[in-house]
Amino acid sequence: RRGLEGRVVISATVSADGRPRQVWIQETSGIEMLDHAARKAIEKWRFSPAYHHGLAVDSNVVIPVVFRLEN
Repeated sequence: RRGLEGRVVISATVSADGRPRQVWIQETSGIEMLDHAARKAIEKWRFSPAYHHGLAVDSNVVIPVVFRLEN
Protein backbone atom coordinates (compact mmCIF):
# COMPACT_ATOMS: atom_id res chain seq x y z
CA ARG A 1 0.00 0.00 0.00
CA ARG A 2 2.81 2.38 0.75
CA GLY A 3 4.78 1.57 -2.39
CA LEU A 4 7.88 0.47 -0.50
CA GLU A 5 10.47 -1.81 -2.04
CA GLY A 6 13.83 -2.98 -0.80
CA ARG A 7 16.19 -5.81 0.05
CA VAL A 8 17.07 -6.91 3.57
CA VAL A 9 19.73 -9.50 4.36
CA ILE A 10 18.99 -11.47 7.50
CA SER A 11 21.41 -13.71 9.38
CA ALA A 12 20.13 -16.37 11.72
CA THR A 13 21.44 -19.04 14.02
CA VAL A 14 19.30 -22.12 13.54
CA SER A 15 19.14 -24.61 16.42
CA ALA A 16 19.39 -28.37 16.00
CA ASP A 17 15.59 -28.56 16.23
CA GLY A 18 15.19 -26.21 13.24
CA ARG A 19 14.03 -23.13 15.11
CA PRO A 20 15.73 -19.78 14.65
CA ARG A 21 17.60 -19.06 17.88
CA GLN A 22 18.98 -15.63 16.98
CA VAL A 23 17.89 -13.46 14.07
CA TRP A 24 19.59 -10.21 13.15
CA ILE A 25 19.79 -7.78 10.25
CA GLN A 26 23.06 -8.18 8.40
CA GLU A 27 22.20 -5.61 5.71
CA THR A 28 19.43 -3.06 6.10
CA SER A 29 17.10 -1.99 3.34
CA GLY A 30 17.26 1.52 4.70
CA ILE A 31 13.55 1.27 5.48
CA GLU A 32 12.88 0.31 9.10
CA MET A 33 9.42 -1.10 8.32
CA LEU A 34 10.83 -3.58 5.78
CA ASP A 35 13.71 -4.57 8.05
CA HIS A 36 11.30 -5.25 10.91
CA ALA A 37 8.88 -7.24 8.71
CA ALA A 38 11.67 -9.44 7.34
CA ARG A 39 13.08 -10.15 10.79
CA LYS A 40 9.69 -10.96 12.32
CA ALA A 41 8.77 -13.29 9.44
CA ILE A 42 12.00 -15.27 9.69
CA GLU A 43 11.64 -15.59 13.46
CA LYS A 44 8.48 -17.66 12.71
CA TRP A 45 10.11 -19.92 10.10
CA ARG A 46 11.10 -23.53 10.75
CA PHE A 47 14.22 -24.85 9.07
CA SER A 48 15.61 -28.26 8.28
CA PRO A 49 18.57 -28.52 10.65
CA ALA A 50 22.13 -29.01 9.52
CA TYR A 51 23.71 -32.39 10.20
CA HIS A 52 27.25 -33.28 11.17
CA HIS A 53 28.22 -36.95 11.46
CA GLY A 54 24.55 -37.88 11.41
CA LEU A 55 23.56 -35.58 14.28
CA ALA A 56 21.47 -32.40 14.00
CA VAL A 57 23.57 -29.38 14.95
CA ASP A 58 23.18 -25.63 15.26
CA SER A 59 24.12 -23.68 12.12
CA ASN A 60 24.13 -20.20 10.65
CA VAL A 61 22.24 -19.08 7.56
CA VAL A 62 22.06 -15.88 5.53
CA ILE A 63 18.70 -15.09 3.94
CA PRO A 64 18.10 -12.27 1.46
CA VAL A 65 14.52 -10.97 1.62
CA VAL A 66 13.35 -8.90 -1.33
CA PHE A 67 10.25 -6.72 -1.15
CA ARG A 68 9.20 -5.94 -4.71
CA LEU A 69 5.95 -4.55 -6.06
CA GLU A 70 4.62 -6.05 -9.27
CA ASN A 71 1.85 -4.96 -11.58
